[in-house]
Amino acid sequence: MDEGKMDENEWGYHGEGNKSLVVAHAQRCVVLRFLKFPPNRKKASEEIFQHLQNIVDFSKNVMKEFLGENYVHCGEVVQLPLDFVKQLCLKIQSERPESRCDKDLDTLSGYALCLPNLARLQTYRFVEHRPILCVEIKPKCGFIPFSGDVTHEVKHKVCRYCMHQHLKVATGKWKQISKYCPLDLYSGNKQRMHFALKSLLQEAQNNLKIFKNGELIYGCKDARSPVADWSELAHHLKPFFFPSNGLAGGPHCTGAVIRELVRVITRVLLSDSEKGRAGALRLGPGPQGPRVCEASPFGRSLRHQGRCVIVRSLAVSETVSGQLCHPVFCAFSFRKTLQIDGPYDEAFYQKLLDLSTEDDGTVAFALTKGVRFW
Repeated sequence: MDEGKMDENEWGYHGEGNKSLVVAHAQRCVVLRFLKFPPNRKKASEEIFQHLQNIVDFSKNVMKEFLGENYVHCGEVVQLPLDFVKQLCLKIQSERPESRCDKDLDTLSGYALCLPNLARLQTYRFVEHRPILCVEIKPKCGFIPFSGDVTHEVKHKVCRYCMHQHLKVATGKWKQISKYCPLDLYSGNKQRMHFALKSLLQEAQNNLKIFKNGELIYGCKDARSPVADWSELAHHLKPFFFPSNGLAGGPHCTGAVIRELVRVITRVLLSDSEKGRAGALRLGPGPQGPRVCEASPFGRSLRHQGRCVIVRSLAVSETVSGQLCHPVFCAFSFRKTLQIDGPYDEAFYQKLLDLSTEDDGTVAFALTKGVRFW
């Protein structure tokens, strides 16, 4: 990408979360990810660069080792002309959900993260015959903390996502509570995964988006978005699952298409994750907390044991999550020594791999061992 020749008219709004905003190029299969901040909390350019570089380094030196290189795109930090960034910010402002406008795109540093646009593929000949379908899932935290330092009893029974559903509906962010529970999707059990995916399709909120040739065909921005229409989605998806001589239309066709979509996504998530580079890191112990959220309709644990994509992703989430650690990890001196806030370089990776150091009885030793499960 030529940072010196940037035209804001070639870029369009793609989406945003709590901390970053993404724009996509109209022709090339690339996106730019910008950080966002409240209007009164600007950061120095050096801080912005280091924040983005930490994301790249963590992806390269940690996540690739966990999941394999076929499942992780690290991206690169780029510096863009400030005039381009400011004009781009003005161009996309009207497309942003009102609920997200409490934070502004960083227009002062010029730094952004450049990544491949996975909603599109650079295979135009293939597109002429059959469009490219991309399903984007934001699964959220897939486990319940077991630490005794979590004092609220409900937090040991109901997952964070399901609790937040009540809060977000009460504050008007979403119109109704979703039946989706991350623990069901991460379970690796087909029955629970099918239910989770159907629940996402019924109430997508900002956790599910479906793109066709890079264009959003299913998903919503906020509570003001229109109710999702399964029949319209089925119309888009029918060519993927049924040829022209298949089911003609109507509710039976819609239901069949949605069921097939759910089966295909489940099959992908349960595929073997070891086809890429085998993860060198030893994952932490299996989940010690409840395996079923009390907000889920499943009263008992139906769980798949294996090394498929979704189960391995959960293991990574549990291993690197600070929720499973003692609060002493938050002490500044230990955070710096153990590089909890970066840099995520080879030295950090070696700390995760180091299993041979003898126990000298110090707190530092315990923390060095424990950081493998942070």
